[in-house]
Formats: sequence, structure tokens, C-alpha cells
Amino acid sequence: MQKSVLELFNLKNKVVIITGWAGFLGWQYAQALGSVGANVVIWDKMTLQATKKFADKLKNDFGCDSLAVQV
Repeated sequence: MQKSVLELFNLKNKVVIITGWAGFLGWQYAQALGSVGANVVIWDKMTLQATKKFADKLKNDFGCDSLAVQV
């Protein structure tokens, strides 16, 4: 039986750090990686409050652990 693409690209319990995520591509990467089980850390120079809002959205949409960091 062949595995699906999502089974082959399973990142459950892996941590991914995305720097400069607030641009269009960074946010797309965060959503894609969160949807395959990765725990996503998003780093950006945005205010911590704004970054945390998006980290919470990742957690709510995909059930992944997420962390916001202002750098």
C-alpha cells in the first residue's frame, strides 16, 4: 500500500523555527508546517503581542504547539 504525501511528510513532534515569518511566504510556511504536525516557533521583529496572535491562530487552526518570539 502506498503512503500518502502527508504520511511521508509527517513532522509530528518536530520543532521548526521560522524567522521573518510575517511576510506572505513565511506565514504560508508556518501554516503548511503546522498542518503536518510540526511545532512552530515564529520569530519576527513585530511586537510580541502581534506575533503571539498569529502563534495562537496556528494552534487553533492546526492543533500544533506554537511559540511567538520577538527578535
